[in-house]
Amino acid sequence: MAAVLIVSPVGMMTSLAYANSVDSHGLTNVALKGPTAAPSQTVDQENETTAIPASKAATADAQSFDANGTINAVTYITKILKFDLQGEWNMQVRDGSIVRFSANMAAVPSSTSLGKPHTHQLLNYNASEIGLRDSNNNFFTNGTIDIGTNDKISWSSVPVVITINTGKTITITIDDSQAGHHFAGQPIVGTVESITECSSVPGAAMSIESLCGPIENNGPAQGGENATETTTIPENNETNSNATVIESSGAESGSGQITVNIDSKTYGPNETPQISGKVKDPVAGTVAQVDVSDSSGKVVYNTVAGVSADGNFFTSLKTFSPGQYTVVVTYHGNTGKTSFEVVETGG
Repeated sequence: MAAVLIVSPVGMMTSLAYANSVDSHGLTNVALKGPTAAPSQTVDQENETTAIPASKAATADAQSFDANGTINAVTYITKILKFDLQGEWNMQVRDGSIVRFSANMAAVPSSTSLGKPHTHQLLNYNASEIGLRDSNNNFFTNGTIDIGTNDKISWSSVPVVITINTGKTITITIDDSQAGHHFAGQPIVGTVESITECSSVPGAAMSIESLCGPIENNGPAQGGENATETTTIPENNETNSNATVIESSGAESGSGQITVNIDSKTYGPNETPQISGKVKDPVAGTVAQVDVSDSSGKVVYNTVAGVSADGNFFTSLKTFSPGQYTVVVTYHGNTGKTSFEVVETGG
């Protein structure tokens, strides 16, 4: 087990004893799509340690900011199976406190015969340490976070370390053992799209241009006024038996968040339904989760649909046996629904 040492801009040091590798496969932990790690980050290959050097002094204003970006990485499971992680993350810091950090991503396998597509949510972050963001946009924090799978909480209060390197890349290192080794000891990496400083109080001369915006919630997986909790577990749920199922009480088809279309309402046993639609506030390069359940409510098929920059998505399902089916499309915590029937043909 390799120990990783991260030094925050104010000189704090935290050992990450749970940053494992997958040397048994002879593979690099995570391959980042897009910009590589910032050049100011140094790596001691012999001792397997990583350090973020302290740089220029930070200002008090730098401790209130909004940051966001994309998750865009590859996680290797075996030499023939890998998962593309695609999604987005958001962070809001106010007066030196992290009031929100969340991430939503889809995990798309290289082979659906070896792995199943699914989604993950990171939410309810509780910070233990927060470094001071410096003028080079280096930032560090550690604490605990809840991890959801397909919008259901799978693991609660999992230790995590989050680092932003020179405002270009983000690394989310999850305690592998506390998350059931689901992420194969590999960090989740991505890119930073923006970091915007703000102030908790208005400026002089009636200025509000730099005033911080409202605190966003974590979406329905966190609970709150736009979500309801139930302890009903779908039969095909692969998370632990104590998982919390979160159901969105918001968007269904036609509500303005997600529009879901189907090419027919009735199919024969050898016909394949085609699902299309459009989501609100799309992020290019992300995917929507598509689940098909039978009349008993059991999910019998799932897949993902790529979302374009203008929000459109499309996917083909598979053939089904006669019966009634419901299709639920989930994107960033919102859901849209449609239904269809498969009937016997001929005789």
